[in-house]
Amino acid sequence: MQTARRIYVYLMSGISLGALVTGLTMLVGVVLSRIGLDAPGEVIAGRDETLRQQLTVATALIVVSLPVWLIHWFVAERSTRPDRPDGSVERNAAERGLYFALALGALMVVGAFGIASAIEGTVLRASGARSGPDVADNIGLGVIALVAWGYHFRIRERDWDRGALSGWAAALPRAYRYAAAVIGLLFLLGAVAELVDLVGRLAVGAPSSTFGDGPWWAYPLASAVAGAVAGGAVWIGHWSYSARLLADPGACGASERTARLRLAAFVAVIVATAASTLLLTGTALGAAIALPIGISETRNGAEAIGSVAIPLASAVPFALAWWLHGRWLYGEPIARAAEGGIATVDRLRLYPAALVGLAFGAVGMAWMIDLLVAGLFGPRGFGDRELWGEQLAEFGPFALLGTATWIWRWAAVVRRESAAPAAEAESTTRRATLLIAVAAGLLAGIGAAGVILYRAFGALFGITFRVDAIADLSLPIGILVVAVVVAVGHGGVLRRDARLRDAEAPSAEPPGAPDEVMLRLAGPAADMESAVGVLREALPPGYELEVTRRDPPAV
Repeated sequence: MQTARRIYVYLMSGISLGALVTGLTMLVGVVLSRIGLDAPGEVIAGRDETLRQQLTVATALIVVSLPVWLIHWFVAERSTRPDRPDGSVERNAAERGLYFALALGALMVVGAFGIASAIEGTVLRASGARSGPDVADNIGLGVIALVAWGYHFRIRERDWDRGALSGWAAALPRAYRYAAAVIGLLFLLGAVAELVDLVGRLAVGAPSSTFGDGPWWAYPLASAVAGAVAGGAVWIGHWSYSARLLADPGACGASERTARLRLAAFVAVIVATAASTLLLTGTALGAAIALPIGISETRNGAEAIGSVAIPLASAVPFALAWWLHGRWLYGEPIARAAEGGIATVDRLRLYPAALVGLAFGAVGMAWMIDLLVAGLFGPRGFGDRELWGEQLAEFGPFALLGTATWIWRWAAVVRRESAAPAAEAESTTRRATLLIAVAAGLLAGIGAAGVILYRAFGALFGITFRVDAIADLSLPIGILVVAVVVAVGHGGVLRRDARLRDAEAPSAEPPGAPDEVMLRLAGPAADMESAVGVLREALPPGYELEVTRRDPPAV
């Protein structure tokens, strides 16, 4: 009954809150438009009529949603008061934790998007562009959403002040916090990379294509500045708050210091930054390969240098974040306190990065096998330099960089395994990595084998195909070969670890001769049998009671 009540109360609170935020956003947008925050010089027919319609809709939304939200939120808050007998139970309810996670997450996304769009529109107009996001509406959206976010954030802190939270009530909002921090960091890094790309293009005179009415550089500049400000604010705010919680001496800090979600955030950043580093570095290497074989589209020497140097420089922020988070992971209390301590940190650094390298290397190798099969057995062979050159430049670097990254990280794994094979075989991180690799290999292999068998059975049944068999099957063959190697190789490591765990498990000692103890039972002869029966029933498993001799009663 209480679960159904909570679902209803928090669902209605969330829906009415969304309508209220929408109405207030429209109202603030109308007010800001009236005071002159529209695009300068912009003339829209019927603008006053449009504003009046927005004002009408905003007023209706506010009048309808505000009472609904106030009533349901009052009910939700009243049940969590300390003077209520079930106040602690309500504060620790999973439904309340889910509501805060979703509400804080949605309001943060909307608020950050509104502020970022307002910044982007302001930069565009300052640079002379007449088109772009509406500043007034987006300021209203950002301000109202962030005010609502701040209110919910304060209520969340008050819940902790009233008593320790546990279970889903603590975990779900924490998941939002670390997800927001990771996403904000990635937006910040992407914006920095975009700024690096812009500076490089300006330096070599290689403008990017744009569809607006302003200078070409205004649009990437506006996007980069908006992403850096919004993403940086989200990351710094959430990560610094998490660090403050980590140092808290109370129940909140104790809960934070044992939360594995914080370690998951580190792993997510390592995976994302490693993948971005390989992607941008591979793009630079591909441009370097395209230049000597004559398939590059660059018009002059400066553009040729820029096609290699710009993506390589753009990869630097991601590589730096990858390295820093790997180092910061060693200082985490949860990592030091975990079973294995420093070994846990090493595994969290090595295995995810090895998995990223394996993914890039496998994809690149599959396309290289496709190129080799098509070149050796296809009707066109290696005669079309532009065709095979583009494929080599696009996927060859990923095959090289991905394989090199996997070897680099897996070599460290092998060294750990050689030093402590039993401990490494017991590692959950290692087992999860191997299972992911085997599963990915099996799924890719099944898909590729299905395509190959479809073509084979089609030829057997007389189906006419428009595409040459080699051209149609070279990529599935490459995928199948790589998938088999990945699945079999990692599956073999899994089996070896299983055998090692079985060998290390304490074996059951063979049963020896049973230990016998002689007992003497004395009592009335009439109740002797029943007494023996009671004793037999009370024996623990593995024990027996046998009557070997019965003395006659003394005369």
